Amino acid sequence: MIYQFIDAEKANYPIRILCRVLDLPQSSYFDWNRQGRLLAAERGVVDAVIVAEIREVHAWSGGTYGAVKICDRMRKRGRRISCRRVAELMAEHRIQGVCGREPGVRTTIRDRHPWPFPDLVQRRFRPCRPDVVWYSDITYIWVGGRFWFLATVIDAATKQVVGWAFADHMRTDLVIDALHAAVRRRGRVRPGIIFHSDRGAQYTSNEFGRVCALYKMKQSMGYTGVCWDNAGAESFFATLKRELIYRYRWDNATALHQDLYWWIEAWYNNNRTHLTLGLRTPNQAHQDHYRTAT
Repeated sequence: MIYQFIDAEKANYPIRILCRVLDLPQSSYFDWNRQGRLLAAERGVVDAVIVAEIREVHAWSGGTYGAVKICDRMRKRGRRISCRRVAELMAEHRIQGVCGREPGVRTTIRDRHPWPFPDLVQRRFRPCRPDVVWYSDITYIWVGGRFWFLATVIDAATKQVVGWAFADHMRTDLVIDALHAAVRRRGRVRPGIIFHSDRGAQYTSNEFGRVCALYKMKQSMGYTGVCWDNAGAESFFATLKRELIYRYRWDNATALHQDLYWWIEAWYNNNRTHLTLGLRTPNQAHQDHYRTAT
């Protein structure tokens, strides 16, 4: 502490006077000062290497990852570092992940008929294994001077997008196509999967009900206008819009569809880690379950 005191007061008093008063050889202070400069220079070099690696991971994530996920990826690549230091360096160099929530917008076309299906999930969105609960929803995206619609089917245990469909309408065919895509991905589905959604007319239709019956699925629905009852689907769309839709512009739906394919299949399912999955990707969580089960 005595050296730091001299360093702090040397602007007000000569170093030789400070050392004399404190009964300290000037050479000891200068040795400390020189060693400190060397350590600071070495740390600056190390920090520059780390910041370059942070920028690389940040760019790899499309500018979406924050300190925790960047730190996790650096550790997996062999770098021994704390999340606190990553956060400090990111703040110092103004490197930011994507954060914030999308504006709340209701897109559900409510079915005015009596509630046809009970809520079998009751906001328990983390079953112990895949293919127990699938949840689904629809969102809209403005492109080419009109709205286009995306329907998804997501596995509740792994957050994996099992199936999805993109079209210029939000008729029942859209959600049926997404469900068929999910079944094709699995190859086969076990009877009794809970298919959870809101009370949109697409999901309450007889046509969609027949498809669920064909696959021996149990339909489940939350309360009208309560977003928490389908929070998994709402969270996925918020992430999609925050990381992709609100950051870029497309001239036509074909270009958007190509980027949706990349974002969902290549990035979200295969590379984007989740804190709730122990910093694993949805595909890793799915594979890990069946690897440990055998």
